[in-house]
Amino acid sequence: MRDGSKLVGKVVEEFEKIKLPEESDLEKWVLTLRGAPKTFACEGVILEFDNGDEYAIPFLLFSEAELKVLKPSWEQWVATKSDEEQKREHSLYLQSQAKEFQQNVQEQMVAEQPLAVAQLQMLAVASGAFGLWEVTMYPGQGVMGYPINVVVSARDSQQASIQAMNRNPGYILGPVRKVAGR
Repeated sequence: MRDGSKLVGKVVEEFEKIKLPEESDLEKWVLTLRGAPKTFACEGVILEFDNGDEYAIPFLLFSEAELKVLKPSWEQWVATKSDEEQKREHSLYLQSQAKEFQQNVQEQMVAEQPLAVAQLQMLAVASGAFGLWEVTMYPGQGVMGYPINVVVSARDSQQASIQAMNRNPGYILGPVRKVAGR
């Protein structure tokens, strides 16, 4: 299913108490409505991204661990509905908590990204699309440093040399050898 269909499918499954494993099942369910609108009232949070985009996310899409963080604040906010000022303050508190949670998730994704890139590179090498190349780099004139060996994935030694030079400005190209791949 497409991402939007997955979200709608999960909401429909939750409120209609039916199973929609395939996108075609969701389409069949929509046809039973015969053009009539269907509305579901979902409790959830609004996540704001760095670019200012806001997305409403129903609680049913969060994991149990995430709900343990979000639900207590939500319940406190619902309990304060009578006092408008208290509700506004609590809303700001919830926004800051959601922003902190989002930052933690983004930091975790950034920390996991190099590992994911390395795994993709290894898959490319294993499939024969690329080879692993070791490029020796020497410090250029006026550059303080030691010779380094850089491992890059590339189709040939020329691409490997270009990648290594781009990643290490100020260094001069040395010997290049293939480490793995076809």
